[in-house]
Amino acid sequence: MALKKQAVTALLLLYYFCGIAVGGEEWVGGDTAANLILNGSAENDFYGWNYSYGVSIVNDGTEGAHCFELKRDFSDRYQDLRSDEINVTGCGEIMIRFAVMAMDGASSDGQVDVRFSSHNEFLGQEQFAIDAGITEWTYVSHIVSVEEGADVMDVRFLIDESTEGTFLIDDISVYRAPMDFGISSPEHLYVIDFHSKYLNDAKRIALTSLQGILAQNKPELYFIDGGGRYQMYLDDLKNRYGITATRNDYLSFYLDKYKDELAGYVLYDFDDVDSFSAAMSLAGVLRAVPLDISLESDVNRRWPELQMLVDCRGKTEQWVYQNYWHRLNHNAITIQDTDQSSRKFFLRDLGAASKAISWWNSDYSATQQVFESMNPNSSVWGWDNPAAPGELSAVDFHSQNSLFQVPADWMLNLSTFAGMASYEPEIELKHPASDKEYEKKTDVHHVAFMMSDMDNINVVFHPLSHWFDPQYFGQFPMGWGMQASMVEVGPSVMDWWYRKAGDNNSFSAYSGQGYMYPSKFPELDSYSTVLNSYMKKGDLESMVILDNYSDGWDKPLTFSGYKDFAGKYTRFDNLKGLFYVDVQGDYARYDGKILWFDGKPMVATRYTLWDSQQYEGVSRTGEQLANSINQLAADSTSEDGYSFVIVHAWSYGLEQVHNAIQNLDENVRVVTPDEMIDQLYFNTDTAYWPFELDTENRFADNHSYEKFGEPEFVAEDNAKRGISGISFDGDDDCIDFGNQAGSSEWLTAAFWMKSRRLQLQVPVDKLPNDNSGTGWNVKLRETGEVWFRVGSESNNQTIIAPNGYSPGEWVHVACTLNENVGRLYINGELAAERTDIVHSPANTSVPIRIGKPAEAAVEEAFFGILDDVVIYGRPLSHEEIRSLMNEGPCSPYLKGDLNKDCRVNKTDLLQFGKSWLENGEGISADIDQNQSVDLRDFPYLSDGWEK
Repeated sequence: MALKKQAVTALLLLYYFCGIAVGGEEWVGGDTAANLILNGSAENDFYGWNYSYGVSIVNDGTEGAHCFELKRDFSDRYQDLRSDEINVTGCGEIMIRFAVMAMDGASSDGQVDVRFSSHNEFLGQEQFAIDAGITEWTYVSHIVSVEEGADVMDVRFLIDESTEGTFLIDDISVYRAPMDFGISSPEHLYVIDFHSKYLNDAKRIALTSLQGILAQNKPELYFIDGGGRYQMYLDDLKNRYGITATRNDYLSFYLDKYKDELAGYVLYDFDDVDSFSAAMSLAGVLRAVPLDISLESDVNRRWPELQMLVDCRGKTEQWVYQNYWHRLNHNAITIQDTDQSSRKFFLRDLGAASKAISWWNSDYSATQQVFESMNPNSSVWGWDNPAAPGELSAVDFHSQNSLFQVPADWMLNLSTFAGMASYEPEIELKHPASDKEYEKKTDVHHVAFMMSDMDNINVVFHPLSHWFDPQYFGQFPMGWGMQASMVEVGPSVMDWWYRKAGDNNSFSAYSGQGYMYPSKFPELDSYSTVLNSYMKKGDLESMVILDNYSDGWDKPLTFSGYKDFAGKYTRFDNLKGLFYVDVQGDYARYDGKILWFDGKPMVATRYTLWDSQQYEGVSRTGEQLANSINQLAADSTSEDGYSFVIVHAWSYGLEQVHNAIQNLDENVRVVTPDEMIDQLYFNTDTAYWPFELDTENRFADNHSYEKFGEPEFVAEDNAKRGISGISFDGDDDCIDFGNQAGSSEWLTAAFWMKSRRLQLQVPVDKLPNDNSGTGWNVKLRETGEVWFRVGSESNNQTIIAPNGYSPGEWVHVACTLNENVGRLYINGELAAERTDIVHSPANTSVPIRIGKPAEAAVEEAFFGILDDVVIYGRPLSHEEIRSLMNEGPCSPYLKGDLNKDCRVNKTDLLQFGKSWLENGEGISADIDQNQSVDLRDFPYLSDGWEK
């Protein structure tokens, strides 16, 4: 508590005295380091805030101390809390973060506005709801793009006249987006050969650090090396973006040219690794070129105006932390080997440009202290960590402190590439397959390949040369990773990849912003909020999660166990699906398991193509992999019909992938990871019966139906949606639609109903009259309860919604099953839930019957009207349930959509052709319902074509 109050007081003093005097020095804390909100926890009363009379300060905050309380009852006008203006000049994006708790009785959501202005002219705002359903302290974060031309912003919390209740707000903060270093775009670059004969080790360090110091204003320097990649990217910068370049390899040239932009130098000794690390930390924050003792005398002689600011000899990283932490960036840290490893020469420009501390220390406690001083969701640049050595230990250590690692230990020029994020006009990143439309494929096994290790931006900037062998690259579908943070640290290189890859290649956000373990990461909410913004910029719709969730070998991957982690990603509309890689062992710990979160799939790795004898189950050759895949089911409606394969980047390129493909059976179909996600959606949209015009079957593969009794169509004024619904007499009326729909392990069943009476009745049924425990139905009780039963007649579990229906009223009913979690929704809202379901809906022996039970001992026939019955082979999200209720599965309804995928395209045309000139009832291609498939049906296809 005392630390929190002292920190706020220190910030207040800094701002009050306009940045003067922290230990006698000017405040230069780094654009990303400081919370731009003053007094975000009400520790200093209302300092920095404007407020209405219904706002007060109470002692119920996140730590039991002060927080803001906004309270409004029916007699009040609106209540609001508004910050003083905040300077956002030069910011591209900001992140707002706060803790909120709604008190019992809040009638509806509150609101937070982020408003932008320039010289008192309002430019625009972003508005976000404050969820009235949050009844425990919860941290919420949002990424907001700064309005063009804005120089100030404010944050306003609001309860308007439509809402009654009380909201508590605490720990309010505004930061520049964590990886937006505010570097300007380069215009002209001086090019240096990193391996030039005119440079020794000391001169290389001086120049790479000078590169970062200058980049604080604008990138001026660029290094090429022997590999040719940096020359290729330089040519791209020149040819595509108009950046000019001049070659010069002499340190003396640069010291002479830029001496006036330096405050001096810091001295170190190469043989004293502590002094080297200290100098790397101070170079950026002091704008001082680091000089080894071997260079000092020559610099003093030739440029006497450059004075030594700090002699780092005898100094340590801890000394830097104790004396300069207030001036260093709290959103980034460089953990890079400073011992005798050749890694010490790389990554130095970004450290200086971002004013990040350089840290390579085996003392766990000291490292933990630094981590605790950093802002949540901050970046670790480099590789490994001597305080927790080894990949898994280091990333686990970072993740527990809400830090993510950006493997960049061999990188040059990052400060220059990061400047391209400020290029005007903004670089538009377009995924090469973003406009590609896929067609539903059934009765095949889908396999997708993904190259491993592409969270490592060394690999992204330096792709292995054999990856681009024209004999293989682009010749078959392939998945590639791309760190979403590349939109900030290398957008021109990300664009280069997109331009090089054709639509046979797809890209996924590999590990998100950087390498971390979601299940170990406390601040996953803010991490995923930033990530979503980056994914939108990068035109990325799928993501590869790397996690150490198994903690060894035996922990199962389940919906209940992983929903709090996956849900932080799937809550965003931009994301279509996830892939899961467990870093323990062979990456394929969970054998292709598919889980659904918020209606979106997460596909676990099934196989790894890896030249390793270490793990069982790893395919060492393409032939071995193909043999394993060929033995799996060719069933696109089952999780056994999908294989996500990781190709180990350090073992193989595309040749072994090609070899595997050549040995696959004909019923195995290779797709990109993005198409695999789409095929999962296609093949889990199982059945849709809109009950328009006739009782024809709407099952996607055109199975037949069987009608019993005389169910009758009712006209539009008695239907819920479309031009008709269907009425059942409560006696013997029903329709069977075959055994397949509703038979998968995952389920959503939804429909509109208007019951004519309170009684025992079953509108939709797939429940066997036995003890098998496999099946399901929806049952109505005479009390008004709606039951969703999973299992069989004598062995089931029930989810019960009280007061679920009333006679004569339209009610939308939806039920979902996701592993052991069953949910029942009434009129779009969650009405009941159970988390202990052990039975399965997967029964293929009992037909879907609408109107009465298929096999139950009691008839329990439905008396009333049904409309828009739809069954999915996946659990839909709450938002999808609401959309289904309000808009239907296809909005608008397309009469030419024969296979019910909500599109009219060539798949429907082929189905139409197969039925050409057929006669009879119940033919889906007979669109005008005259019992003949002929030219009179064709206009319905053309009217809805590709809508």
